Amino acid sequence: MSQEEELHGQFENISQTFNELLILSENLDNNYQKLLSELAVSEDQISGFLSNPVNFTEEEWSELESEKQKMQEMLEVQLSHLQDPKAMKKKYSERKRIKNNWLFVR
Repeated sequence: MSQEEELHGQFENISQTFNELLILSENLDNNYQKLLSELAVSEDQISGFLSNPVNFTEEEWSELESEKQKMQEMLEVQLSHLQDPKAMKKKYSERKRIKNNWLFVR
């Protein structure tokens, strides 16, 4: 298997994983919207309730804040490692122009 075919295979795997994550995200959003309609509340009401420390004990509030911070850090790490599929495809297509007698070095 040539390097080009291997890179194309990796791109396909990443693309498939991205599509699967997109479907999971849509399902999560649908479930969230269904929950809001069942509870007869809006997103603003939920957000207002969760952002008000009066609604929680001091221990619960500190735990919520620490979990919020952990989630924010995790999101930043994941976003920093996320690669744009279109940019990757462009890179791979540019590599096609490299002649076989040259070694690709980053």
